[in-house]
Amino acid sequence: MVYPHTGSSGDGFILAEQLDQPLNTPYYGLVPLICDDNELKKLAGVSLYNVIVFNGKNSIKGDVLISHIGLSGPAIFNLSNEVVNELFIDLCPDFNREELNDKFIKNSSSKGKLKVKNYLKPYLTNSFISYFLNKLEINPDKQLNQLNKKKKFNNQLFKTI
Repeated sequence: MVYPHTGSSGDGFILAEQLDQPLNTPYYGLVPLICDDNELKKLAGVSLYNVIVFNGKNSIKGDVLISHIGLSGPAIFNLSNEVVNELFIDLCPDFNREELNDKFIKNSSSKGKLKVKNYLKPYLTNSFISYFLNKLEINPDKQLNQLNKKKKFNNQLFKTI
């Protein structure tokens, strides 16, 4: 890999080869991830705080920034050299799946008149809620008590990017 605009000419690799130094195949690292989801890109500038990013074998807890090309931020940069085809993001890592399901079931009766978009405010960034509900095909203005029990929320709603 040669990036002349960064001051790299690639001569280091040539010199190392001439000196018979063992070389590893270079790969990208500390880079943002490009995403094809145009709806997600419209949220450029939105941050997801303290989420868990998982690539199939490794995970890291940190912040993710949605950008005009996809995803960046500390958690993404730290896993970027290991991501191949898919990435998963746990949006509510402080709760396990059962806790969120139990909480939702309990709240659907005690806070049943509350709109779904308002219910999610303690868990998700306001500007991310519409995108999230759209992916789940849930009307944001629907009341909690109107949701089909099969569409329970859980913290493991991973979105393949």
